[in-house]
Amino acid sequence: MNSQKAIKEQEESTNSSEENEKIEQIFSVNEEKIENRDLEYKAKSYTEYAWFLASVTIMVPFMGFLFVKVFKINFSDLGPYGDFIAGSTVPLLTFASFILLAATLITQQIQMNMQREELKLTREEYARTNEELDEQNKNLLLQRFEVTFFNILSSHNEVMDSNRSQFEKIYHTLKEKAKVERETYEFYDKRYFYNVEGLVAWFDSLPEGFIGSLKENNLGERAESSLAYCKENDSKIKEFLSSYETLEFKYMIVNRVYEELYDDYHYILGHYFRSLHRIVKYVHRSDVINEEEKKFYLGIVRSQLSSYEHIFLFYNCLSSYGCKDFLPMIKKYDLLDEMKVELMINSDIFNHYTLYEEFHSINRGKANSLSEIFDGSFIERWKFNLNILYLYRKEFQPRIQEVMTTYLNSQLVVADELINDILKGNIGVSSIEIQQEITLFLKEMKDFKKEQIQKINNNLNVSYLSMLKEECKEIIDKAFRICKTNKAAR
Repeated sequence: MNSQKAIKEQEESTNSSEENEKIEQIFSVNEEKIENRDLEYKAKSYTEYAWFLASVTIMVPFMGFLFVKVFKINFSDLGPYGDFIAGSTVPLLTFASFILLAATLITQQIQMNMQREELKLTREEYARTNEELDEQNKNLLLQRFEVTFFNILSSHNEVMDSNRSQFEKIYHTLKEKAKVERETYEFYDKRYFYNVEGLVAWFDSLPEGFIGSLKENNLGERAESSLAYCKENDSKIKEFLSSYETLEFKYMIVNRVYEELYDDYHYILGHYFRSLHRIVKYVHRSDVINEEEKKFYLGIVRSQLSSYEHIFLFYNCLSSYGCKDFLPMIKKYDLLDEMKVELMINSDIFNHYTLYEEFHSINRGKANSLSEIFDGSFIERWKFNLNILYLYRKEFQPRIQEVMTTYLNSQLVVADELINDILKGNIGVSSIEIQQEITLFLKEMKDFKKEQIQKINNNLNVSYLSMLKEECKEIIDKAFRICKTNKAAR
């Protein structure tokens, strides 16, 4: 509708310009006629004045003859009169000649104006003839353009009619394949990569006995493999975190989904878009019609696209198959104006139309690099291996408690034996002060053991083992100091 309105306004503007030109031509012709009429009047007046003076000059000699015959004047007495006549008639004749010359020049000017007018009319006639020929030629070219345009459009529709019924099916396939975008979003949203470094550190800090039990278990072997995978791909996760919110990452996912679909249905989509691209390019490159007319004809093409065809046109022009040549023409001629945006896939996660609007700012080189890093199965593999590690840690948490409890008891038994040797008399208590110190130490060791058992039972991380070793070492060192002090006092 906008294209038709613009064409109508352009035609009205052209008609108005032509009418103004005609009015100007009428005024110009009238001015030239008035000028010629004035010149003719001047020429006629000058001629009349000249003939009048010539007539007067011719009548003067006859007056001398009248004086001789009627008034009986002696002819010899007319000498002075002849000198007077000779002196006065020559200037009058000269002046009459000058006036006739001016009248002649004016007449020549009138003739030249008439010739110029005739030449102008001839040129205008030639111009009108040329315009008519140009108009006829333009009409022939426009007719040829329209015949070709509607022929290729009809051919496109005839060939595609048999495949249009498949577009709805292909669309549902596209939605199915686009689940990878949703999975990626959920992967990012639920933080499947969260605290990976802490999980890896947990495995790295396992004691030797525990590692032995890991190797004897099938789940443990799988955990070792998963641990190696997570360490190896740690840089990919960091790249994922830094690039997920960028347009390049969004474009990479959408482009990969569509290209996989295109590979599956290339015999339909490839044929369809090559044919449609040919029609759009034919109109785009035509020099017979102007830009508004091009939008009008391509509006006819747009009106024949189904909702699913619109959606596939949108994703095709974003992909590597159409972004170079097709996308600029799609934007220029508004071929997506009537697209149903609600048919876009995963619009609740990310509006893909943003990629269309901001395509010029997308770094496709970076998007291709991201595509090489994050292949289609990366997320599934990462989730699988990470789940193995979490499952392993959950499965062997009781074993961790057992190992840490055993270690705690093994460390404290040394201190117990040293103090028991003193109390049972093997060494003997040297003083009351030592007795009091031993009593306080035994209470401290009992409280320490109780506290550590409670922490271990609360699913304390295995990294606590190193801290436990230090604290147990302090208890043993204190027992040795008591023994040394008691021995020295004896």
